[in-house]
Amino acid sequence: MLIENDTQSAERKELLNENLQYLINYCHSDNCLRHLITDYFGESDEIKADCGNCGNCTDQSERKDVTIEAQMILSCIYRTNQRFGLNLIIQILRGSKDKRIKSFRLDQQSTYGLMKDKSPGEVREIIMTLLANGYIRMTTDQFPVLKLLAPARGVLKGHEKVSIKVDRLENSKKKGKSAKKRKSLSGSLKDLEYDDKLFEILSDIRKSIAEEKGIPSYTIFHNSALYEMAAVYPMTPEAFLEVGGVGSKKFENYGEIFMGAVKDYCTKMGIDQPSIEAKREKTLELKNKREEDSPIEASPKESMEERIQNTYSAFLEKDSLSEIAFERGFTSGTIVKHLLKAESDGLPVDWNKLISVEKLDQIHEAIQKHGRDSLKALKDNLPENVTYDDIKIALQIVNQ
Repeated sequence: MLIENDTQSAERKELLNENLQYLINYCHSDNCLRHLITDYFGESDEIKADCGNCGNCTDQSERKDVTIEAQMILSCIYRTNQRFGLNLIIQILRGSKDKRIKSFRLDQQSTYGLMKDKSPGEVREIIMTLLANGYIRMTTDQFPVLKLLAPARGVLKGHEKVSIKVDRLENSKKKGKSAKKRKSLSGSLKDLEYDDKLFEILSDIRKSIAEEKGIPSYTIFHNSALYEMAAVYPMTPEAFLEVGGVGSKKFENYGEIFMGAVKDYCTKMGIDQPSIEAKREKTLELKNKREEDSPIEASPKESMEERIQNTYSAFLEKDSLSEIAFERGFTSGTIVKHLLKAESDGLPVDWNKLISVEKLDQIHEAIQKHGRDSLKALKDNLPENVTYDDIKIALQIVNQ
């Protein structure tokens, strides 16, 4: 169960957060893994030397001395009175021009911009190494901040060295130079910058729900919605309902668990509200630009299967054929074909919401008189405002 959605006591949640942080530290530690495990369970290990058998002990990877960078990070935490989380510390060190940096006058700190030549991923990886090796800790309350631990003094005074695996640092550099950009399946927000780790978490939750309910994953939320969630970190109903592909019904069914996952993730990663607001503003700009440039353009890279999936997702959110057609950038006739294919694939389609009762009655009367073998014969005996698409929809209702 997600920690923030856990109904147990605050003390229990704090313990769960501590355990989660221990697992994160375990993944980033370069120390003997056997010692880490025995220490966790409070067992005395008479053998003080490294075990020589675990992945860390047998790892012959090249290492890089990052003592100077570690001193910069520790100094930044100290000079900001240990009041800020991981994300803001990274921004200070990289010389961010974010408005909250100026509002707190953090651009006047002596450590401001000291690591501007490093990517966010590099700085984050070094911080995670400092966490894993006991130089700093992250609080486990609602808004976690970084705190110095006693061993940090040795690093600050130059008595102790800090190193990191070169391949780990290089990988973080590639990830950190720019956030992943991916074109969503619906063709929108192609320049959206999103948090790939959060996207994976949300995808796993969607998969679990889909398996439990026995329905396709995309009927819960399409990938484009998850990408946007991973970009704007929605933790309130208002923010969640602004995400493309999220309507009141989906919010009612799934909003709580997905918002809980986002909140959980932001808490552990130290992503604060000002950062979230900045991401949200940037994403809204992209959405507005997309609407201005091409309000009904469909992605030319969609496969036929993706087209069916995307149209069905739009159908679940929209209340009229014209709205779906506008959203998808296809004609109404094409939308009907997509929905017919979706229904033949076993997906439930409530055709009644796409046609008025009045039109349905008119078509039903025409069918009684002229049969259903010829669409043209029906069309010729119906009012002009009744379209061929209306007739096809009515026939599906009659056949159900």
